[in-house]
Amino acid sequence: MIIFYVILLVVILSGLRYKSYNEEYLSVQQSNATKGIFIWLVFIGHIIPYITAIEPFEIVADRAATDVVATLRQLVVVPFMFYSGYGVMCSVKNRGAGYVEDIPKRRVLNTMLNFGVAVSLFVALNLILDVSMDVKQVLLSFVCWESVGNSNWYIFVICICYLISYLSYKLFGYSKRSLVANIALMSIFAWAISYFKGSWWYDTCLAYSAGSIYCFYKEEIERRIDSNYVLYAILGCVAFVASYVAMLYAPFAQSLIFMNICSICFSLFMIILAMRLQLRSRVLEWSGRNLFPLYIYQRIPMIMFSAICGGCLVDEFRYLYVVVCAVVSIMVVYLYKYIAIKL
Repeated sequence: MIIFYVILLVVILSGLRYKSYNEEYLSVQQSNATKGIFIWLVFIGHIIPYITAIEPFEIVADRAATDVVATLRQLVVVPFMFYSGYGVMCSVKNRGAGYVEDIPKRRVLNTMLNFGVAVSLFVALNLILDVSMDVKQVLLSFVCWESVGNSNWYIFVICICYLISYLSYKLFGYSKRSLVANIALMSIFAWAISYFKGSWWYDTCLAYSAGSIYCFYKEEIERRIDSNYVLYAILGCVAFVASYVAMLYAPFAQSLIFMNICSICFSLFMIILAMRLQLRSRVLEWSGRNLFPLYIYQRIPMIMFSAICGGCLVDEFRYLYVVVCAVVSIMVVYLYKYIAIKL
């Protein structure tokens, strides 16, 4: 498995360029490239349980690969949250009330409809493979509350984030008060959902708010950082490492606080690095641009090829299994345009 990290690292390094100041550090192109890195880390994280469940799994390099995923934890989704918050706020800033009025339809409803299509395919796959499901589970899976084998929590949370942006603007317009409302509503959501779901449902949501705040204060932040880049880079690194260590050793009850702080620090450190390191990669940009189908549908080949023929592919050819799942996930992206719903 470690070879996939090596391939990803080679792709990243081949696309990195140092610049005295990267004016495109928050461009759509660079944002997609960054998200492309992390969607493949998510892929690795999702597929590892399928291959580690098969014994023996004692190769040191493979164990190291699982340790990377375990160490990163929820940080792999932080860029998705941050860039979403930043993108929505910038659209609100540039397009105003007209864009905001479209959020429930174009952001939330459109996402849920396409997610519903994916859930239908997972239900069909489960029926073919004779996987047990009850009616309640299936119905709740369409609103992301339960899962039928698909990834659901992120879609639920990001739709809540969109609605919070909508409510914040409706209450206070484009202002500092809307940012306060955003943070307050996001904190209330995180606290409330923590009583019903696992920590991964709420421990990175404030990275979305961080993206909104960054958009609002972007020019001021750039002036401050650019005037003393090295100092802020060091402070950003220290803040991230300190919050990360605190998060690792925090009791579960405190993970809501520490992981969200760590997510915010990681977002800011990632941005500081991007100001000097330009990332150009067609592979990564394509991956980030097709984030939804790659994220939502990647489990279909994982489930399918771990079950067909008695699971012989994953049992006897686990590395081939990973390659096949990656290739099929890419193929699904090209097929997705034929089933995607656009409002």
